[in-house]
Amino acid sequence: MAPIAIERPPPLSLKPQFLASKAQESQPHENEFYRQSFNGYKITEQPLHTLRPLRMIIIGAGASGLQIAYKAERQLENVSFQIYEKNNDIGGTWLENRYPGCTCDIPSHSYQWSFWRNPKWSSYYAGSEEIWRYLKDWAVECGLERHVKFEHTVVEARWNEGEAVWEVEVRRPDGAVFVDKGEILADCHGILK
Repeated sequence: MAPIAIERPPPLSLKPQFLASKAQESQPHENEFYRQSFNGYKITEQPLHTLRPLRMIIIGAGASGLQIAYKAERQLENVSFQIYEKNNDIGGTWLENRYPGCTCDIPSHSYQWSFWRNPKWSSYYAGSEEIWRYLKDWAVECGLERHVKFEHTVVEARWNEGEAVWEVEVRRPDGAVFVDKGEILADCHGILK
């Protein structure tokens, strides 16, 4: 499989679009001094720490991609996300690798989420199918699969400096390609295959 082409963005710089939404900018400050431009920056009328909506794109529905989705859903405010998975099911490495003797390289009890324990591992080093079943059961129980578009392959991701978003080209199962955009890109397409 060819690696996904990901163009890394330059270091973050505060741009005016990070400071306020268009609706908030429409209310000019009553004092003319604050309505001027300060080397391209404008003072906006919004409370400190006002959250704006963000979109996250997650590449891959293996252990890493699913954990990011799990944590994002529970710990982040005003962040929506979409997971793109090239396979027809979750699991990543543990879905794809089923060769004879394929097992975890650390003790099974260490290869689990601290928030989703499995006291019933069948052996000290669990096999790939058993680890996949653990991930699958967890994803189903937590409702993570509703965020996954299966058989959708990410072709390319590039940073659009002007819009301050990632533009991600995705190929559908029918071969059609579309572009999704998000401020956050979680590259979890797998290195352990």
